[in-house]
Amino acid sequence: MTEVVNFRETESVHAFFELLTATVSHEMLTPLNSVLSLLALLLDKVKDQNVNWMLRIVNSSAYQLRYLVTDMVDLFQIKNKQFKLNEHPVLFVSDIKAFGNVIKEPCLLKLLDFELIFSGDLQDDHLFLVLDI
Repeated sequence: MTEVVNFRETESVHAFFELLTATVSHEMLTPLNSVLSLLALLLDKVKDQNVNWMLRIVNSSAYQLRYLVTDMVDLFQIKNKQFKLNEHPVLFVSDIKAFGNVIKEPCLLKLLDFELIFSGDLQDDHLFLVLDI
C-alpha cells in the first residue's frame, strides 16, 4: 500500500511541476516578448543618449530574464525526458554579437570595459572575449 501512495504522491508532484512550469513560462514569456518588441522600437526612435542608455539596460535585463525562463523550461523537459532538439542553422556571428549586447550594459554599469574582438574574417570561429577590469 505504501508503494501506491508513494507513486500517487510522486505523480502529483510531477503533474504540479509540469503545470507550474508551463504556466510560469507562458505567463512570463508573453509579456516579456511584448516588452522586448517595444524596447526594440524605442531604441530605434529615441535619440537622447541618456534615455537610450537606460533603455539598453532594460533591454539587456529583459533578455536575461527571457533566457532564464526558457532555460527553466528546457531543464524541466530534460528532467522529464521530453526535451526535443530544435535543430536549425546557427548564425554564429549574429548570436555572439547578440550575446555581447546582453552582457555589455551590465559590464558598463560596473565600470568594466567590454569588447568582442573577432580574429580574421567575421565568419571565422576564432573569437576572443576581452574584459578589462
